[in-house]
Amino acid sequence: MTGVVTAAGRRITARGGVVLATGGFEGDPELVRTHLGLHDVPVWGSTAATGDGLRMAEQVGADLWHMDNMMTVNGIARPGSRHGFFAMFVYSRGYIWVDENGRRFVDECVPSGHGQALIDGRYELHPKQPMHVVFDERTRAAGPISPNAEVMAVGWHVLMDGYQWSADNSAEIAAGWIHRADTLAELAGRIGVDPTTLTATVEQYNRACSAGRDDLFGRTPATLTPVTAPPFYAYQSAPVLAWTNGGPRRDQHARVLSRSGAAIDGLYAAGTVSSTYSWAKDGGFHIADAIVFGRIAGAHAANRGR
Repeated sequence: MTGVVTAAGRRITARGGVVLATGGFEGDPELVRTHLGLHDVPVWGSTAATGDGLRMAEQVGADLWHMDNMMTVNGIARPGSRHGFFAMFVYSRGYIWVDENGRRFVDECVPSGHGQALIDGRYELHPKQPMHVVFDERTRAAGPISPNAEVMAVGWHVLMDGYQWSADNSAEIAAGWIHRADTLAELAGRIGVDPTTLTATVEQYNRACSAGRDDLFGRTPATLTPVTAPPFYAYQSAPVLAWTNGGPRRDQHARVLSRSGAAIDGLYAAGTVSSTYSWAKDGGFHIADAIVFGRIAGAHAANRGR
């Protein structure tokens, strides 16, 4: 029999087949920990994407692919919420990313392809670790670090909550989402890193800005804006998880494949539940995947059911 059994025990038959189009698993912390290695990270979009289609496919023997791929962004978590804001820094590049030791670890402005960036000659997940984002008063006053709907209509807080980020970031600082301090040493104490290390890191970065050359990570000269004007600010980025790509493997007919490579009779998948795209993809590809493979799956299932 081909069809679906609901949680209440109702059996729904499908003559042609069942198409999984249930989205990714970014909303399930257990799956995120298991497959992506991220712990308790906020989600940029909907937490309703809990991997239901993935689990159902596994129960009938589906093979999996792309399970370690995702898109993450530099972002700010709203306390008490599982959702996060995207920090875009449109108006100033006067910021750096530091690790738990207070040191820079990557080119913060490397061009990113919706989750991956070309680093040292290969595409890497970016960003892929918790970090502190440090900036100064000039960057704070330059404009909102998180885009509102008129700039980028994406994200749960923006679309569903209607949140309007303050024009000068003052509301978010007052709310405690962003730490403020008069000196870098004081800021280091607020974010739990060594004051001497953080101060030296910022000073080294500022020297790179003056020289117009980042010898550590090759940040392009156009993005080398110094962090010199007090007060100073920082927030922790977990980072924020935008979406996942992994799920049940499928073929050119959108049929879900078993671990042996054979098609599972009557089971199809389309969209983010089983993205055909892996590394270096663009965000809109998920929409195209759902449209194209949804149509392919529907056509194949319809012919099967005749």
